[in-house]
Amino acid sequence: VADVAASFEHLARAVRDGRCHWDEATRQLSIGAVEDLKTLIRAAPEWGPEHESKAQALSRELDETAGGAPPVRQERNTVVDVGTRAFVSREGAQVAAALEEASRILGTQFDEAPLESILTVMQPLRGIASLAEFPPLTELLDGVERVISEVSKTPAVHAAAGRLLELAARAVSRASKEVSQVGVPEPESAEVQRFAEGLAGLLNLEGDVIPIESLYYSDGPAILERGDRAADAQMGNLEIVAHGDHLRLAADELDQARTSTQRSLRAQSLADIFGVLNRAAGDQFATRISEFGRAGRDAVTRGVAVHATQKFTALLRRAADVLSDAPDGDSDELAGRLRAVIDELKQLGPAVTPEPAAPGVPTAPEPAAAHAQPEGRKEPWGLADSVARYEELLQAEGPGTPSLEELVAGPPRVGRADVEVAAPSPPAPTTPATSAPHRTEAPAPEQPIPSVKEFCYSGDRALARALSLREQVSQAVESNDRPAAQVQALIDEVFDLVQLSLED
Repeated sequence: VADVAASFEHLARAVRDGRCHWDEATRQLSIGAVEDLKTLIRAAPEWGPEHESKAQALSRELDETAGGAPPVRQERNTVVDVGTRAFVSREGAQVAAALEEASRILGTQFDEAPLESILTVMQPLRGIASLAEFPPLTELLDGVERVISEVSKTPAVHAAAGRLLELAARAVSRASKEVSQVGVPEPESAEVQRFAEGLAGLLNLEGDVIPIESLYYSDGPAILERGDRAADAQMGNLEIVAHGDHLRLAADELDQARTSTQRSLRAQSLADIFGVLNRAAGDQFATRISEFGRAGRDAVTRGVAVHATQKFTALLRRAADVLSDAPDGDSDELAGRLRAVIDELKQLGPAVTPEPAAPGVPTAPEPAAAHAQPEGRKEPWGLADSVARYEELLQAEGPGTPSLEELVAGPPRVGRADVEVAAPSPPAPTTPATSAPHRTEAPAPEQPIPSVKEFCYSGDRALARALSLREQVSQAVESNDRPAAQVQALIDEVFDLVQLSLED
C-alpha cells in the first residue's frame, strides 16, 4: 500500500511539474488508483498473493505514466528529492503560521475556529508518505493534535494550550527552514525539547494524584449525596486485538526513535491508548487490562519509556501478544500472562548511568575532610546540620580577625592545625591585651597580576564560541520585538570572537 501511495505521489508531482500531461487517460488512471487503494486498504487484514500482485501492477502503471520510476523510492534513511523538500518546507511554514495565530487567540479566550484551521492546514503534510524522513516533524504534528484534543475536552486550559502552540510554532518553523536550507531538520533542537517538556505538563504525565481537599467546597458540605461510579468500557475481542496491534506498532516506533526528544514525544502518544485500556471492565482478563493501562501510564511518567526503552518495548510486545490471543485464548490464562507483564512493568526503572568523563578532563575533587559529614551519618545533610557544625567550629577555633589578605589568598582553611601543617608561620608579634585574638596564618605568596587577555577567548575556542551564537543571532534577527541595539551587540560579539581567533 505504501508503494502504491508513493507511486501516486510521483505521478502527482509529474503532472504538477509538467513532465506528464493531464489528459483523460491520466484522469481515469488517477480515479481508478484511488478506488484500488481503498480496496487494498480494506483487504489489509486478509492480505494475500493476489493483493500483492495487484499492488505491484498498479504501482508500475502509475510510475510508467509519470515517465519512469521515481529517482528515489521513499524508504528509511534515504535522500529525499528536492521537490519533496520544497513541499515540506512550504507546508511547514504555513502550519507554523497557523499555530502562531491560534496561540495568540487562545492566549486570551477559547475559540475552536483556529484549532480547526490548524487541522486543515496540517492535512497536506500528513498526506505525504515521506514525512517520516524529516524527524521530528511527524512527532511535532502528533503533539499538536494532542494539544488540540486536550483543549477541546477542557476549554479551561486554553491559555496553557496557547503557550504550548507558540512553542510548537517555533519548533515547526525552525524545522521547515532547516529542511529548505540543509535538507533535514535538527531533531534535538531547543525548540523541540521545550515543546516536549510543555506537552508532558499539559497532559499531566508527571502524575495524576491530587489532594483530596481540592475536591471539597470551602464554604459548605463536601459531599451532598453518594454518586454512582461511571460505567467502564466493555471491550470486544476485535477491539482488544486492535489495541494489541497498536501497542506493537508503538513499540516499533519507540525502538526506531533517533533521539531522546523524539522518543519522549512518541512515548507521550501512548498516554491515549493506556487511558483507554485503563477503562476496561468485565471479567478477570478485562480487570488485568485495566491494571496494565495504569501500569503503562505510570511507567511513562517515571521516564522508563525514554531511559529503559528496550526493556519497556519488550514488555509492550509481550502485552500485545496477550491481547492478540484474546479471541481464541482462555480468559484466566490470558489474565495470568498479562499479570506477569504488569509485575515486571512496575519493577522496571529508568536505567540512567552517568556519562564517563571525557579524556583529559579532570574529575571533581573529593570534598575536604573538614566539610565532610560526620562518620556514620546516612541521611542527607540539611541546613540545621550546617548551622550546628558552624557553631562547633566557632567554639573550637574562635571567630578570628577579618583579613582582606585571607580573602584574596583563597578559600579559608578550617583549624590552626591545618595552617601549621600546610605552611609553618613565624610567631605572631605581641599585641596589646585589649586587642582581639589574632589567627596565625601563613603569608599568602605574592601572585603576578594576570593579563586581561587570559580571560578572553582565543584560537579555536573563540571560533567555537562564535558558532554557538548562531541560533541567538538568527532568533534576534527574526524577532520583531528585539531592539536593534541587542541585535547589533550579538553581531559585534561574533566579529570580536573572529578577531580574537585570528590574533592567536
